[in-house]
Amino acid sequence: METIMCIHWKSNTLGCAYYSSHSLEMFLMEDIKETDEFEYTTLLIAQIVPKCIILSDTSDIALFEYFEQEHGTSIEIKKMHGKDFSFEKGRYLLLNWYIHHIQQQQSTYHDDDASISSQHMFLMDPEEGNKTHAYLQLEGLIHLDSSHLTVGCAGVLLKHLQKIEQEEGIDGDSQNELSIQPITLRNFSCEKCMHVNADTIKSLCIFNYETHPNMHQKHGKESLSLFGLLNRTTSVLGKQMFHEWISKPTTDKDILDYRHESIRFFLQADMRDIVLELSGNLKHIKNIHRLLAKFAYYTIRTLSLLGQSYRYGPEVAFMNKTRKYLSVTEIMKEVGSNINDTIDFETSKAEGRLIVKDNVDSDLDSLREKYEALDNYLLKISKDISATLPVGLGAVLNVVYFPQLGYLITLPQNRSVSDSKSTSSHSHVGDYYAGYLHGFELQFTTTENMYYKNDRMKGILFDALTIILQYLQVFSELDGAIGDIHAMIADKEIEIIQALSERVLNYVNQFSEVASLLSELDCLISLTLVALRFNYVEPVMTMDDSLIIKQGRHPLQELCVEVFIPNDTYLQGGKGFKSKTSDRLSSMYQSDTMSRVKKEGTRNSTKELAELSKESNITVVPTTTMEPGIAPSSNTDQTNEEIKSVQIVTGANFSGKSVYLKQIALIVYMAHIGSYVPAEKAIIGITDKLFTRIQTSETVSKPQSAFAFDLQQLYRALNNSSNHSLVIIDEFGKGTDSSDGAALFCSVIGYFLSRCERCPKIVASTHFHGMHHDILSAQDGISLSQTEILSRQPNTEENQGEEGEEVVFLYRIVPGKGPNASYGIWCAGIAGLPSSTIERAIELSDCFLNDKPIEKIEADQENYKKLQRIKDEFLEVDLTRVDGQEFVSSIESLFKN
Repeated sequence: METIMCIHWKSNTLGCAYYSSHSLEMFLMEDIKETDEFEYTTLLIAQIVPKCIILSDTSDIALFEYFEQEHGTSIEIKKMHGKDFSFEKGRYLLLNWYIHHIQQQQSTYHDDDASISSQHMFLMDPEEGNKTHAYLQLEGLIHLDSSHLTVGCAGVLLKHLQKIEQEEGIDGDSQNELSIQPITLRNFSCEKCMHVNADTIKSLCIFNYETHPNMHQKHGKESLSLFGLLNRTTSVLGKQMFHEWISKPTTDKDILDYRHESIRFFLQADMRDIVLELSGNLKHIKNIHRLLAKFAYYTIRTLSLLGQSYRYGPEVAFMNKTRKYLSVTEIMKEVGSNINDTIDFETSKAEGRLIVKDNVDSDLDSLREKYEALDNYLLKISKDISATLPVGLGAVLNVVYFPQLGYLITLPQNRSVSDSKSTSSHSHVGDYYAGYLHGFELQFTTTENMYYKNDRMKGILFDALTIILQYLQVFSELDGAIGDIHAMIADKEIEIIQALSERVLNYVNQFSEVASLLSELDCLISLTLVALRFNYVEPVMTMDDSLIIKQGRHPLQELCVEVFIPNDTYLQGGKGFKSKTSDRLSSMYQSDTMSRVKKEGTRNSTKELAELSKESNITVVPTTTMEPGIAPSSNTDQTNEEIKSVQIVTGANFSGKSVYLKQIALIVYMAHIGSYVPAEKAIIGITDKLFTRIQTSETVSKPQSAFAFDLQQLYRALNNSSNHSLVIIDEFGKGTDSSDGAALFCSVIGYFLSRCERCPKIVASTHFHGMHHDILSAQDGISLSQTEILSRQPNTEENQGEEGEEVVFLYRIVPGKGPNASYGIWCAGIAGLPSSTIERAIELSDCFLNDKPIEKIEADQENYKKLQRIKDEFLEVDLTRVDGQEFVSSIESLFKN
């Protein structure tokens, strides 16, 4: 169990809550509007990455179809009764959680505690005070009146966790170390997160988790991915927080500036040694929610190092944040001392349970002295009993102690015993013992021994032990006199450990806050180490729509090659059609948009229609019809007119177009998690959404073709992008007829351009070379670029560059339209295809380009006839009458001819 999410969609409203088993936290969000396209749901799943999703069995069929098609094979889907999702049940369970949480806090507070949490004592009814306190805390966490669905989801999660505990036999007390109940409730929102769907995360290799080849092993590893590259965290909680940073890139400029400033501080030359020591300390800090053994000691060391670092950056926001935690150092010292003075860690590791040190509790020390003296006591008792038995029998008798069973007499089962009167064989040794052990009762046997006990023996032993153990009370039996010492010692140790746990839990809130701070420090140190190692630079984050990258590099690709060629990028969102010659195209695209607006207007309110029209840059006429040709005025006063919103890259295969496109997207993504970026300089506007059409995913679980999947990816970008968005399109249209594919590609680009100031930043690659002259030349606002190559033969119209003897890729993106060739045949040659296939491809290419008739290969027909003749002759030969060597020689001659 890792992350469980509960979703409820009703009346185009979405409620969501999820639980993390790593941090034992539950997260709630306020209800939001959601359409039947489930874009926001897709965003939530891509960022939270749940292993299990709980749905109501009364949910709309569209929701079930969405999960079945999109996530049916990768995420476990559970259905629960719709009545469990009610707001009243959810609020009741949440209030009970808060009341229980408040009562635990009150039980740990000292009498002189004047905290806010104890102020309910002034109410007439303390129980009513707890209810009021719980309601106020819940209302402070989330607005109840506008979050009915989410509150219901939270109640379902709490009930589900209780059911799991019951099935596993776990005590629901949150102080139980095995409990899975949440210890904290938090709210979350994706409003300030960059919109990134699962396809984009997969295409850009943000995460790339490889399972273990052994199906019985649950643990895998992170392969080559952005997370694997940037993750240098050393603590468990740090890795969990860093995973959250990567999966939820933020659009909050203040947070990004805060992280960049912190990395800049740690990158100072004077901080290098301190950073390495901090990283070394952080790896010893375990999960505070599960373990407190080493947390206090290494927290003190880490905070002390941070205290030494103040002089290098007194104004850094992160350092100012750590100042308020200096007072926790004394608490940590006290807690650490209590733990170290109480628990014997070396013995505990050997015994497999917690062992309390000596001289911690006098009663425990007394019990241990008795337990250690048991061997001598039992030896004397054994001698006293043996004196009353025959010599042979008394010599093999022994008295032993078993925890939970008490004190027993043991005799060997597999040994013959004799005296002067009788002998006993191995098979009748029990009967022989019974003849002398009158009144003894057989308790149990093993393959080697037999174990007895009787009341008379207990009375005799008691008298003997009262002399030896003068400080024991007088009981009627030996078991009562000495008791189950081992169990008593274990119970006493549990009692001491429980008292220690209660003292430690007095500071659970402070520990959680410090754990969060140290996790954040671990993430910042990780980004610092990566930036230092790979020579990353700090990006300048702006609130405009600019994207300027100088000498940018692909963070993953540069690790796989000896030399990586960097490239520049210049884009500006919100620049669509510019010239008047494009007015007709703009009007055509917008008329199509307006038809969609009017169609949706039949089921939307006037306000929603106005908002939809505003997003499409269309002036809404309050009538049933609209005059054609109405278009928004173009913005001609913008600066940097040479920078446009759309960049189209063409070039040969193998020349680095896809790497360049992914490089841009990854640099933008890294900047929005607060990381430095692989470039010489980067100015990046806050990007609200990142869409990609890069990787085509085919699966039998979805009723759609590969090309339909490509269209679906573009559909999301067309409907949801804004001038703050970035759209990456890699060779769209190649999955259908070339003319249709080129037309669709150009139409999509034209649609984006027609949105003018709402046009997103777009980087697209294509092999439709001819459209530069025929289509794109009519559409203003496009930057044309190509991948630079060197060819030994000139690229003439006759050979189109495909028959060049050698092509050298320079992997540089330069302005220009580029040659009308992709050098696909040459690339096939260096990929190892047979030379005959390459030669035939060159011949066919010439026929296609020059409209020549394609002739069948006669040589193939002749060879086929020869093979047919050989087969017929072979079948007609009587092998019994033919010499084998002569027959083989005749066949060889046929092949030679």
